[in-house]
Amino acid sequence: MIITAVERTPRRRGRVDVSIDGARCFEVGRDVARERGLRPGLPIDAAQVEDIVRLDLRRQAMRHAAAMLVRVVPAAPRLRLGGGARRYRPPLARPRRHARRR
Repeated sequence: MIITAVERTPRRRGRVDVSIDGARCFEVGRDVARERGLRPGLPIDAAQVEDIVRLDLRRQAMRHAAAMLVRVVPAAPRLRLGGGARRYRPPLARPRRHARRR
């Protein structure tokens, strides 16, 4: 099997289509294609294709997991802990007034 084309995927940014023997075979990330040196004319076997696709799936899963960790989920009623929180401050000692005259 020989890679016949490595082309950008029209709708998914950062992805490339890899064609083997004239037929589109699989899609991988641009970084994986660059790292593995995928280019037209390169001989490739089924085990290499499986390894490349597995590596790409693992990287996609890691990217999605990182995106989920970064995403902020709004909490129901949020507690105001910053400058809006009011603390209890006991009143200062009152100065004693003179006793009332009767």
